[in-house]
Amino acid sequence: MTDHSPYTEHPNRLADVMSAIQLMGTFKYGSRTIANWKKSIGRDPVSSADWASIFDQHPEFFRVISGYASLVWRRAKTKNYHVERNTDLSKDEIGRLNETEKKKITRRPLDSSQVEALLNSAVQLHASALSHKKELRWWIPVAASLIGVLVGALISLTRT
Repeated sequence: MTDHSPYTEHPNRLADVMSAIQLMGTFKYGSRTIANWKKSIGRDPVSSADWASIFDQHPEFFRVISGYASLVWRRAKTKNYHVERNTDLSKDEIGRLNETEKKKITRRPLDSSQVEALLNSAVQLHASALSHKKELRWWIPVAASLIGVLVGALISLTRT
């Protein structure tokens, strides 16, 4: 297990991840260019140079394929949702669509309980990363004590 977690790189990392989850989970299209996600989110990420970095550093939630980013959960859904009709279509119905209408087929947005589950997962992963980072610092007081003992011993040796 690595000691490095993107959740501990910046204090606003969780906020950026949560912003992306909320928008990408509920937006009518499931997969878009990173530039389009940035426009929809309405800002650059606070915890990284760009949204591509956020998506790449959090494969537990996001996938980037050929410049298009999406939520993993949405990628698991069938691509049969018509964004204008707000309904799932059968394979036969999709087959009868013209090319313009086929571009309006995507994966169904997540419902509120699914988005909530992802947000809760992000919070738990963040808390776990912070806890792990704290556990890695157990040796600091021990080392400081040992250094103090060594300095004290050296001082007492130089006085005698």
